Amino acid sequence: MPRMTHAQYPGESLPVSALYVDQHYNEFNTRLFTCYSCGVKVQFSRGKGHMDPHFKNWPNQPHDANCEIPNLCDNVSSTSGRGDIELLVSTILPRAMLNHEKHGKPDYNKNIQAKHFTSPRSRKFIYTIYDLLDHDNRYNLRPDYENIPIKVEDGSTVILKEIFGTQDQAIERINTYGPGPFILRASTFKPYFPSGHCVFLLTKSGKYGNSSDFRLFIHKNYLDKNIECIDSISNALFICYAYIEKSKYGYQAELFSIKHQLVILRKFTKN
Repeated sequence: MPRMTHAQYPGESLPVSALYVDQHYNEFNTRLFTCYSCGVKVQFSRGKGHMDPHFKNWPNQPHDANCEIPNLCDNVSSTSGRGDIELLVSTILPRAMLNHEKHGKPDYNKNIQAKHFTSPRSRKFIYTIYDLLDHDNRYNLRPDYENIPIKVEDGSTVILKEIFGTQDQAIERINTYGPGPFILRASTFKPYFPSGHCVFLLTKSGKYGNSSDFRLFIHKNYLDKNIECIDSISNALFICYAYIEKSKYGYQAELFSIKHQLVILRKFTKN
């Protein structure tokens, strides 16, 4: 079984994020976590250098035969490696960056949002998506993988094709469901730097689901960590795993780490 992003904890109605446990370590008895599907005991780990919080199996305690994660993997017709599918179905996406729920009130935390998208898991997630694309069909998802179910932190489930698409599809999802995680496929212009932030406007033509204004946004607090990658994503077709929303400046996807969130599909000749 792959590492898991979430686990069940006594007294909590929804699975708890490993990122939340890492930041509130003393609030939990780490011997009480269980698989959110089959209930087998799992252990919490902060990962190498405390940089990759996750849950994993206890030694000699495999998941039950009825656990939905391996069963979902078996139900996906796969020409890719089983590990790719396991990583996707064992990932729980943040819903509007809901990190944890206590007393019925969601706890929103920008630091946890940033840590989610700069984790090794985020990088593995977007590169797994890259491996599932049809490079001969405009980098769409290959049909065998469109309906892979992925859990969301609020207890719901989405299928992969519902959270993958162009900027027009991202806008439609924001307008229908509100802000949340999305896998965006789009192309950039050169960046500009208003008030010290970095902004990439996305290209528009209307032919490929890109008729509306949309932008990539990097807050100035994260610019130094991304500066060496800025040129590489200028004038490029890409996919990125990011939080999409409508801000006061318009529709956008926020990047915290280009290396962890974005994969370049094609570079264009500069004009």
